[in-house]
Amino acid sequence: MKQVNWFDHLFNFLAVILGVSLAFYVNSSAEKRRLNTETTQIINSFSEELSRDRGVYERYQLIENRKRLEYLDRVINLISNKETDSLAYLVRQALPFTNYAPQAVTFNSTSATGKFDLLSDYDLRMSLATYYTVTAKEAEYRGRGQVEFYSDRILPWLLANTDFIGQEPSSLLDREFLNMLIIYRDLIYNKIRQYEALAERSIILEAELDTLKRTLQ
Repeated sequence: MKQVNWFDHLFNFLAVILGVSLAFYVNSSAEKRRLNTETTQIINSFSEELSRDRGVYERYQLIENRKRLEYLDRVINLISNKETDSLAYLVRQALPFTNYAPQAVTFNSTSATGKFDLLSDYDLRMSLATYYTVTAKEAEYRGRGQVEFYSDRILPWLLANTDFIGQEPSSLLDREFLNMLIIYRDLIYNKIRQYEALAERSIILEAELDTLKRTLQ
């Protein structure tokens, strides 16, 4: 009876196990690298959008809206004191509006495809979701509220009561107009506060995204 070479069988068995394990390790490592690369791309997209939006707020939106606030304060002060000097000019400077809402392209696309969950930091995901679905939306609503108040209340009053040709400013001393301007000022002020919150929050989010990105390298 031929003797069985158990050592040879054991060696072959271990070779098969090792081969399968090695193949699994190689595939797993490749998949991990692929996911890390994709996650890094998502992080970069978020960071670029946050940085770009913050730039719009800091270099334009906040500057322009604060100017409108200053003009409105001067207009309100003049009307309260029944003064018409430069009033018509200041009203024209105070009323124009400029609004901006953060671009949520990366958030919307990753949420729709399920890739948002590639960001392994749960708290960061919640912070980003709150930023885009709550804070950013609030800023959008405040800007829309300002536009609607101007279109529905201030502009019709100006068309009905102001002499655009004669440039007669005395009608601007009306109490109703003053009350509308006070409300309009509050709308702009609250919008500015929201824009400031967005700019500040974006800095924190960028830092948290960068921290997560470093763990993938």
